[in-house]
Amino acid sequence: MFERTRFRVGLAYTRFVFRANREQVIRWTGAVSGARKALLIMPESSQNAAAVRSVVEYFVKRFSPTNLVVVARPDVATQFTLDRGAQLITLAPTDITTWYLPRRELTQKLKKSTFDIAIDMNLEVKLPSAYLCRASDARIRIGFDKQYAETFYNFQVRPKLTTDFGAACNGLIDCLKMF
Repeated sequence: MFERTRFRVGLAYTRFVFRANREQVIRWTGAVSGARKALLIMPESSQNAAAVRSVVEYFVKRFSPTNLVVVARPDVATQFTLDRGAQLITLAPTDITTWYLPRRELTQKLKKSTFDIAIDMNLEVKLPSAYLCRASDARIRIGFDKQYAETFYNFQVRPKLTTDFGAACNGLIDCLKMF
């Protein structure tokens, strides 16, 4: 009943928290290929296990395992395996506040590291994942084109088919290979 109100309060809080953060000018030539440490935020639902595995495999190959941090819900985390050295942070329902924001302990855990690139793999706006992407202080924050995306990401990818998660993931990977 109050989900929409809770979401709006969480979104307003997010905008308030990040109001003073100004975006840097980014030279996109080599911006992604020059990134050393990545944060990958997996989708909240386990829509397509093969697509989830292919995304994780691409990022494990692209970044050394010690330079990759993956955030996933426990049920999604069972769909893939990480190489030794890669860090998995689970985002359980108990880690989310009433306003659909991640708890302070989780954001503090992410802020211990510095990230060059952060990628949110959710096709629709999911406030906990989007907030973590923004709170990571990554220079490049990538997400799919969706409502309120400009608050969280400085690079948005618009998939051809928004209903096919596998095709959207392949499109994102192809887009990242260009930079």
